[in-house]
Amino acid sequence: MPTRRAFVAAMIPAVVVCGIFWLWLHFPLFLAAVIGAAFGLGGLLVTRSVYDDSVEELEAWRRAAPDLADADRLARSLAEVGGDRSEETPAGSDSAPVAPAGGLGGEDVALPGGTR
Repeated sequence: MPTRRAFVAAMIPAVVVCGIFWLWLHFPLFLAAVIGAAFGLGGLLVTRSVYDDSVEELEAWRRAAPDLADADRLARSLAEVGGDRSEETPAGSDSAPVAPAGGLGGEDVALPGGTR
């Protein structure tokens, strides 16, 4: 059963879509309501699949793979692969500074046709 939050997240845009189709595009009210309901149903499916049970899913991942549940280790690994574009190493971190990707360090690049 979807939560109240999911219903609200799906129904507000559905009412707006219904209003737009009815008032602005001059669709018959019944057809505008059907289009709005279809839009709301799609929104409900998305919010249901994205937002519900996220805490339970996270706990299941932590139980299944406790070595991957370390948030500090995840943050450090993201910084090492380029998630953090700063030149300095954060205090207390054992990782090396992250160098900018090639071609993004401010070098002059010759562009065709004399463009800048």
